[in-house]
Amino acid sequence: FEQRRQYLLQAERKRDIYLNECKLYEDIFSLTMERLSRSIQVASTSDQYARQLSEHKIHNEQIDEKRRQLNILYDQLDHDTRTRYLKQHHDLEKRSNELQDKIIEQTIHYEYLLRIWREYETRLDEIRHQLDGIQSQLSITKRLLHFEQIQAAFVLYK
Repeated sequence: FEQRRQYLLQAERKRDIYLNECKLYEDIFSLTMERLSRSIQVASTSDQYARQLSEHKIHNEQIDEKRRQLNILYDQLDHDTRTRYLKQHHDLEKRSNELQDKIIEQTIHYEYLLRIWREYETRLDEIRHQLDGIQSQLSITKRLLHFEQIQAAFVLYK
């Protein structure tokens, strides 16, 4: 009788932990869905954008880890409790998979934008370098033109 009582108490504790974690996951899920509806804030440099993307990835990894922990807790429930919460757990799993798909899609998009941004920065640096070269050539050409005018005036004077 005492073993049965201990078993029921342990099952109840595990169920309470599981339900509490489900509630916490639901809150995180809602916040993440809200965050996904907004894009990453516009950064002034690609490095800032890369940092924001990195934070985005870390947050997503934490959500995924929370989901794995929830699945472990579900698996630790006794058979009767698992059966009772089966539909709820599968619904949560389905929504989590949809969330994960959105996260992956958005992350790929953000990585693409970052790559394009960095390519444009590289091209812009190359153009600036070329403009600096042209600018220095112009000053040399202006001095040469001034010298040629002096030389022509000298020839006329002779």
